Amino acid sequence: MENTFETFNKNFFSITKPKIQWFDKMGILPTNNTNIVVEIKLDDVGHKDNFNGYHISILHKVNGKIITHFFKFKDYLTMTKIDGCDYCHGWFNNGKIDWYINRPTNSREMVSKMLDYIENFVEIKRK
Repeated sequence: MENTFETFNKNFFSITKPKIQWFDKMGILPTNNTNIVVEIKLDDVGHKDNFNGYHISILHKVNGKIITHFFKFKDYLTMTKIDGCDYCHGWFNNGKIDWYINRPTNSREMVSKMLDYIENFVEIKRK
């Protein structure tokens, strides 16, 4: 069986370079700082099988977690609205993950903001 979460995440983050290594709902983003690890995790808090965004955790390999930030789909995505619905989340249904009713017009803006956040923080820690 295909790993549906991995496919969903790879498609959402398709513009990233370097590529994120995905493991189900969590991915590892390589950085230029050998002491820093960046984890990106699809939100799975709240209602079962509903996903509202991504948690970004920046970790120091020796000292542990430095910071975590949550990027909510609703705050960063432009969605096509169907019948005036304001839903902005993914869901796992019938063995696959997909968008619930409304679909994002483009994930680039959200992904760019997440990558900028990570890059700025890693750059600050390098100094």
